Amino acid sequence: MKNAHQDFTDKLETSLKEGSFVKLSLGQYNGSDNELKSIHVRKVIIKRTEMLGFTYRYKTRDITKNYALDEGVRHIARALNEGFGGGVLYTTDFDLTLDKGKTTKGAPSQKAPQSLEHDRAKNRLIEAGKAPYLHALKITDAKGEVYKNAQDKFRQINKYVEIMSPLVKDMGAKRLRKIIDIGSGKGYLTFALYDYLQQQKLGAEIIGVEYREDMVNLCNGIAKDSGFSGLRFERASAQDFDCSGADVMIALHACDTATDDAIAKGVEAGAGVIVVAPCCHKQ
Repeated sequence: MKNAHQDFTDKLETSLKEGSFVKLSLGQYNGSDNELKSIHVRKVIIKRTEMLGFTYRYKTRDITKNYALDEGVRHIARALNEGFGGGVLYTTDFDLTLDKGKTTKGAPSQKAPQSLEHDRAKNRLIEAGKAPYLHALKITDAKGEVYKNAQDKFRQINKYVEIMSPLVKDMGAKRLRKIIDIGSGKGYLTFALYDYLQQQKLGAEIIGVEYREDMVNLCNGIAKDSGFSGLRFERASAQDFDCSGADVMIALHACDTATDDAIAKGVEAGAGVIVVAPCCHKQ
C-alpha cells in the first residue's frame, strides 16, 4: 500500500509542476470519522496565487478548505494513510487510479485543465430572479435583483437551504410530510425551504409558528400570493402549539426558552430531524 500511495502522490506532484493536473478524488474511506465519505480536489486561484481547493464530503454537509500546492499534497498523502483506500488522479496526460493497493494508468478522460476561477458565479439553490416571494420580503427589487443591503440575508438564505438539502433528501418523500418551524419570524428561511422542497418534488407541508400576529398575517399573505398552498403560518407560542406528526422540527433563534420547547416537542412528536440554533433566554 505504501508504494502505491507514494506512486500516487509522486505523480500528483509531477502533474502540478508540469501544469497537467486537472482534478483528484479520494474514496473507499475506512477511517475513524464515521461521517466522512470522500475528498475532491481541484486547483483554484485565490488572490492571484495557485492553490488546491479541497471539498470534504460528509454524510450531511460539505466542508471546503484551500491549501498551498505543497501543503495540499501533504494533506492528500496523510488522507491516504488515514483511511482512504482508493482515488483517481486526473491529468491531461493520463488518469491514474488507485485501488486495492495498486495504481493503474489509463488514457486521459479530460484533455484540458478545469477553470481556475475561484470567485465564479455561484450556483445557488435559491435563485433571486425566480423567487417572487423574495421581492415581497424586500430582499429583491421588482426585477429580481438582490438589494445591496440584503446581500447578507440572501447569502444566509442560500446557506440555510444548502445545510437543509442533504437532511431532507435523506428523509425522502415518504418520511417527509410535515415540517414545523418554531419562531419563524418574517419567514425568510421558511419560504426558501418550502421553495426548495417544491423544486425537489418533496411535497411536505410546512407550518411556521410565530407569536407576533403582524408577522403571521404578512407571511400568510405572501404564501397565498406565491401559490404556496402547502405553506402556512399560525400564531402561537412554542410551548402551546400542537406539534404532533412533525417529521422535522426547526427552531432558529427562537427567543427565550422556545428553542428548548421546540426540542422537547420534536422529541415528543418523534421527529426524524431536529434543527435548532439557540437564542438569548432573555439574558
